Amino acid sequence: MTRLAPLLVVAFVGQAHADGTGLQDPANRIQPEPPPPPSPADPIVDHAASHGLESTSRHQGFNFTAALGGGLTVGIDISGSVGRGPAGSFRFAHTASEQLAFTAELISVTLIRQIKGTDGSNRTETDQGSGLLLGTQFYVNRSLWLRLAAGISSMKFDDNTLVGPTGLAGGGVDILRFRRVAIGVEMMSIGQINRDGLLTTTAFMLDVSIE
Repeated sequence: MTRLAPLLVVAFVGQAHADGTGLQDPANRIQPEPPPPPSPADPIVDHAASHGLESTSRHQGFNFTAALGGGLTVGIDISGSVGRGPAGSFRFAHTASEQLAFTAELISVTLIRQIKGTDGSNRTETDQGSGLLLGTQFYVNRSLWLRLAAGISSMKFDDNTLVGPTGLAGGGVDILRFRRVAIGVEMMSIGQINRDGLLTTTAFMLDVSIE
């Protein structure tokens, strides 16, 4: 038994070298590669994030837009229905996708016109109109959008109130964008069909949108 022990040790060591499991020289061992260093921070992105200017999509969830400006109203076959005045749109939107939103809005139009009296003097008349519309808004890209809406509106001229179905087409562009607020310009063109004829208003407005 004593004579067999050295032979067993030699056989074991030879088998270990044959299998590649024997002791290896530390200099020949494969060292794991160190992980790559982290990429340096982008100072522009850090500055934008710290000042609330980081680019985030606002085309999600609900948002509210208020737009105010001036408009021109022209009536066809409606006496005394040409004039200028303030116009506004106040609307809620719910986004169905990154490019499509459904809207509900209240529009307001004021018509200021000069009426010449029989004695040659002029007096100023102010007529008010408003409407409730439902529609869709399509985002061409992050800043440019188009929209269509339909509903009902009314316009009061002196003692005559005209009510009828109303359509709206418009578009706008966001000029400044923050984290949850966008400021832009837009236009809308409104058409109402009533018992006396056709009433149209075209307005250019400044808008503020809040997500």
